[in-house]
Amino acid sequence: MCRDWRGRAALLLAIACLALLVPVATAASASASTAPSIAAAVTPNGKGYWMVQTDGTVTAFGNAKTRHGGDAPDAVGIASTPSGKGYWIATRNGNVITHGDAKFYGTLAFLQLARPIVGIAPTKSGKGYWMVASDGGVFAFGDAHFHGSTGGMQLVAPVVGMARAPAGHGYWLVASDGGVFSFGTAHFHGSTGGMRLVAPVIGINATRSGRGYGLVAADGGVFAFGRARFYGSMGGRQLSAPVVQLAITANGRGYWEFAIDGGVFAFGNAPFYGSAPHEVGGDFVFPFQDRTAVSPPSTWVEDQGVDMFLQNRGADACGSISQPSRADGPVLVAVAAGTIAGAGIDGFGSSAPVLHVEQGPLAGMYVYYGHASGNLVPVGAHVTQGQPITHVGCGIVGRSDEPHVEIGMAPSYPGVPPCGPGCHSSSTSGAMLGWLLTTYGH
Repeated sequence: MCRDWRGRAALLLAIACLALLVPVATAASASASTAPSIAAAVTPNGKGYWMVQTDGTVTAFGNAKTRHGGDAPDAVGIASTPSGKGYWIATRNGNVITHGDAKFYGTLAFLQLARPIVGIAPTKSGKGYWMVASDGGVFAFGDAHFHGSTGGMQLVAPVVGMARAPAGHGYWLVASDGGVFSFGTAHFHGSTGGMRLVAPVIGINATRSGRGYGLVAADGGVFAFGRARFYGSMGGRQLSAPVVQLAITANGRGYWEFAIDGGVFAFGNAPFYGSAPHEVGGDFVFPFQDRTAVSPPSTWVEDQGVDMFLQNRGADACGSISQPSRADGPVLVAVAAGTIAGAGIDGFGSSAPVLHVEQGPLAGMYVYYGHASGNLVPVGAHVTQGQPITHVGCGIVGRSDEPHVEIGMAPSYPGVPPCGPGCHSSSTSGAMLGWLLTTYGH
């Protein structure tokens, strides 16, 4: 059953405060990057951990050793080798970067993926790995065997992560609504699918025995199933940035929560080895001028970008934030300073503006506003961060029968039109979701 016991306020507060009061240790390699921390991995003996940012920067703590920096753009996952002397990094397009004693067994970088990769998990031997995409498609390399997937199924919510069964003959997938899918020898112990969550689930981690697993939501809420135990969480507390991953200790008597800004929270017997908090919001602002106009994160859907719906959801809600309602919806702003490089994208509507970011960790990227209408600035105009540029359109388009905007991004290439085929093929919804969660409510 679900054990996110937030009602025990005194116990939760005491445990959370202990995690927060531990002195911040110095990282083995301090991060100078302001990109969001997107994933983490714990060394096999539990005496250290790595954190990887979306630009590929890795920071190490405890007995974890940093073996590179910033050579895996669009990173989405990191996994330790059995020895703890190396790791793999997976990127959004399915590329795999190896360091230390991690061996290369294959990549998806040269394939056209239906959906972006969201996670990586190594086999027990370390002689292979799986990667999973947001549609639940699973790709096996080396001695990793395919045991099934949700690829091709109609999912209620996108898959956001995976965990290996201890014996290596199966795995679990988890969706952002907390739905859990088990394959091979991985057994189903429960899920939050169908429950109303405060924030989307963003990760899963199994106990060493495989008889339980924990889910973590972006607000730090922890849900324990099977033999997994609840030792506290950051749920219900004011966080500087959303949580992105959970890691359970070897004996199952504690766990760590890792946040987008590099923060680390330890519960139970999980030791605190340090953290590297960094600012991640200054280079990106929330795209809605009025944050109350958008529905909460638990309703957002990852597509090529991130689908964000209006608070009232119906067609009568797609009006300006100034009343009376108009056909051009709530105001959308430039998430960063740059130039409006184009307007109108195949599949996203004739008005959808494309912003070319000029500085910060997203420099060189195109950010697009799919299904928008009523553009406020012309193509070629330079815009400042936070400047109104368009509105949410009222059309019933895309994967939804409700007015919404799809915020996404894609890299720019010489000679390729702004967001030509790139806005569909270079899916970076996970990284965009990280930026959106970081700035939502701020």
